[in-house]
Amino acid sequence: MRHLVACCLAALVAVVVAVAVIGVWWMSPIPTFLLLTPLLHGLLLAVALCGLFDGMLVRSRAERLVIGTLAGMMSVAALVFWQYANDASAYRAQHERMTQMMAIERGAPAQTSASRFELYDRNLLVPRTGHAGVIGYLQLRYRPGTWRWYVYGVEAVLIVTLAAVLPVAISRRATVD
Repeated sequence: MRHLVACCLAALVAVVVAVAVIGVWWMSPIPTFLLLTPLLHGLLLAVALCGLFDGMLVRSRAERLVIGTLAGMMSVAALVFWQYANDASAYRAQHERMTQMMAIERGAPAQTSASRFELYDRNLLVPRTGHAGVIGYLQLRYRPGTWRWYVYGVEAVLIVTLAAVLPVAISRRATVD
């Protein structure tokens, strides 16, 4: 059991690394492509998990599949939160610039604003979607009924599938349960 817990923790590290790489790519001026980005995300996570499973001698295909599926799902959720945090930070920075400009015009000191998430939620997400946090962010970014929901769903399934299936299919050490 300890071995399985250690493997899950190591998979969590692989998730964090994959999300950081893709997140930095999104922040860079390099363009992201419709299905290429999630394909690379899933492949990066799958390769990391393959090395992890082989290094930790996880031979059971079922364990590899379950851990890969959970890692893919956590990776998708972490990436959505990364996007939400980035957009909230950009919104707060823009809001603070506007507040400072207005304070200079009035000759009064600028007031500090709330946290980046609170400001983003209160001023943008809740008025437009009725929800705060990641749920409000997803509803704002991918308005229900639009084609973006379907594309986002395909991207999420692609990442989870690659993270779950490739570590099982590639490994020579995995055994049938």
